[in-house]
This record gives sequence, structure tokens and C-alpha cells, in this order.
Amino acid sequence: MGFWDSVFDIGKQVLSEGSKQTKDVSNRLSKLKRKSDKDLLRMVTDKSWSSTVDSKDRAVARQILKSRGYTDEQLRK
Repeated sequence: MGFWDSVFDIGKQVLSEGSKQTKDVSNRLSKLKRKSDKDLLRMVTDKSWSSTVDSKDRAVARQILKSRGYTDEQLRK
């Protein structure tokens, strides 16, 4: 029974961590959705400014811009 208890505990930890990460991304998404395209583009493309932006925020900003119709090429400039 000890083996299955360990498997169950590990499964709970994995689900808990996944839930935390989902909440984190959801919070970032709701915060960044309110920003203008100009601000989001600056977060994604401006090297001097993007060094102060968290990589997760940058990834979410990139995804928002893609959903707004921007292409990968436009986001690389």
C-alpha cells in the first residue's frame, strides 16, 4: 500500500502545481489584455525595455498579440 500512497501523493502535487501555474497565467492574461497593442508590442520586441519584463509576461503578451491578428514575423521585429 505504501507504493500507491506515494503515487497518489505525487499525483496530487503535480495537479496542485499545474493548478497554480494555470492561475498564474490566467492572472497575467487578464492583466495584459487591457494593454494596448503598442504596449504589448514594446514588451515583446523592444530589447532594452523587454529586459525588465518577466519572460512569462512576454509570452502571454505575444499570445495576446497573435490572437489580435499579429503574425510571428511582425512579433520578431
